[in-house]
Amino acid sequence: MAKKTNMKRTTQETSPVSATDAGQKKAKTRKQTGPKTQQSQEVTRQQRQVPQLSYHQIEERAKAIWQASGCQPGRDEHNWYEAEAQLKAELHTV
Repeated sequence: MAKKTNMKRTTQETSPVSATDAGQKKAKTRKQTGPKTQQSQEVTRQQRQVPQLSYHQIEERAKAIWQASGCQPGRDEHNWYEAEAQLKAELHTV
């Protein structure tokens, strides 16, 4: 009868990466994710600084568009969306 051998190997035997190599890989990973975090925080700050359009601003601009077009009925949604587009464009050029 053949003798059974233990086929299990430890992690150290099968892995060509030493413990110090594994530590360096983790450190590299941390260093790579650091700037991304700073970059995402910077984007968040920039997003907070963008002024938001108020209902009143859009309403006033839509009314001006409506009056400039001769007070045509049935174009209230079109005028509203046009007012939003104009105001957003003005915000981005400032």
